[in-house]
Amino acid sequence: ARCVRGWAGENGDFAAPSQTITYLSSHDDWTLWDKLVSTMDEKKDFTGYQPEILRANRLAAAINFCCQGRPFFLAGEEFGRTKGGIKNSFCSSSEVNQLDWTRAWKNRDLVDYYRGLIALRMQLPGVCDKSADAHKRVLWVKELAKDCVMACVDNKGKDSKWEQILMIFNCSDCSGNAQLPDGNWQILADGENSFCWKKEDMVCEKVRVAEFSAMILGRK
Repeated sequence: ARCVRGWAGENGDFAAPSQTITYLSSHDDWTLWDKLVSTMDEKKDFTGYQPEILRANRLAAAINFCCQGRPFFLAGEEFGRTKGGIKNSFCSSSEVNQLDWTRAWKNRDLVDYYRGLIALRMQLPGVCDKSADAHKRVLWVKELAKDCVMACVDNKGKDSKWEQILMIFNCSDCSGNAQLPDGNWQILADGENSFCWKKEDMVCEKVRVAEFSAMILGRK
């Protein structure tokens, strides 16, 4: 709940989410991809395109872009940038630090997932709100199962298509059905596609959420 609120508002660390930078990786320490490989892949294959690492990357990105703070991401994070597991590359070669455009092309599905999240966020005043009262837009947050949470956000605003947003983050290795609040909900993004909002795919009562994935829905 504090993460979605940008660590701001009542009982928060900051007066407003305008004071918060939300991020997954920066120029210091591991890239996000290297961090995931280091903790999830016994073979430490930094240059591969492991499906489980890609799922975790997409989930992490979805969480970051659904927070009320100011989102930031490392150049190249959107295509799984790797520095071969080097944590502090200030004295490393250009070969280590450069942006690998060949990798960007090979991993273009991940790039598209970031593109979709950025485009979707621009349509969500509920998470773009930077005011001192922004935390009040987070109507409720509840745990659905171990390592699986759901948050409901007031998304009212000028030209907003959805009055409420429902965000489900399943960080577990089990898929399952999530019980939805009353009404018809449009799927805006799932664990594979962040451009679902371009079509009218509606669900009600419950929705299937895959393992290690996010599900974002909107109620008109």
